Amino acid sequence: MQELLGTIRSNSKVNVPLSGHKGFSVNGVHCRGALNALGASFYNANFRSFKVGRRGAGGSSLSLGEAFHRHVFHAYMCGSIICACKPGKKTKCTCKKKLCLCKEKFGKATRRTRANSISITHMLDEFKNFLKDNNLKVFDCEVVVGFPNMRIATAIDVLCVDSLKNPTELCVLELKTGYLFDRLTPRTIGTSKMMQGEAGSKIPNSVHNHHQLQLWFGAEALTNIYAKNVSRSYVVYLNPGRKYAAYKQESWWSTPSLRVDLLSQLNTSLRRTYVQKVISRAPKKKGKKATTTT
Repeated sequence: MQELLGTIRSNSKVNVPLSGHKGFSVNGVHCRGALNALGASFYNANFRSFKVGRRGAGGSSLSLGEAFHRHVFHAYMCGSIICACKPGKKTKCTCKKKLCLCKEKFGKATRRTRANSISITHMLDEFKNFLKDNNLKVFDCEVVVGFPNMRIATAIDVLCVDSLKNPTELCVLELKTGYLFDRLTPRTIGTSKMMQGEAGSKIPNSVHNHHQLQLWFGAEALTNIYAKNVSRSYVVYLNPGRKYAAYKQESWWSTPSLRVDLLSQLNTSLRRTYVQKVISRAPKKKGKKATTTT
């Protein structure tokens, strides 16, 4: 396990998100992000979207979520960096600034903002409570994994282990902010309460199951890259002034046969999308103008 974790950490400089939200690079292959592909393949066609502001208590849920992800990364990754001074018992650190990877990772430094500092502090405390309650330790954040052969990838929010010294388990976390209303209730356009496609038709089309699909893909992609199964996975909802809500992986994607069917449906959808793009980009043949005789 220690060797595997070392490989994951060393690959963090190779498997990276591309600037400008243009996807990811996985093993040198340019991959698109999984989020839109999952929606197109499984649930968008039969999902009744929330109205504006329904994601959370106010329109700032998305920006708060992005800030919270940066703070989680900063709290658990930047603090683990050893500075160039290498201070010991007889030497003191002379660095004027603490080393931080946030600007390299996100394009901006992580700072407290007056509007969100109290909210984020509470959410970080609840995240720590979740880790303690489930006997988990943060190993890495924003871990890029994917399927280079399918040209699709994602970034795992948090990768945890059961012990940093002697790890035996891998755990994938999907962190969400907002979604305080009806996240477990199917919201469909038609009479069917299920997602689309042969594999999707076995899954209720709720916001929570959208997040579970993201969790499933992250765990599946991690196994694909590193040939190691994930022991546990959770979707964790964190919101200001509220206790965390954590949901373990749903039974529907713990079934090996359904996991195979889900990947097959996703792959078919990606191929169909690719063919449609090729056709749309192909130059159109100019027809001959009809000639008239008098």
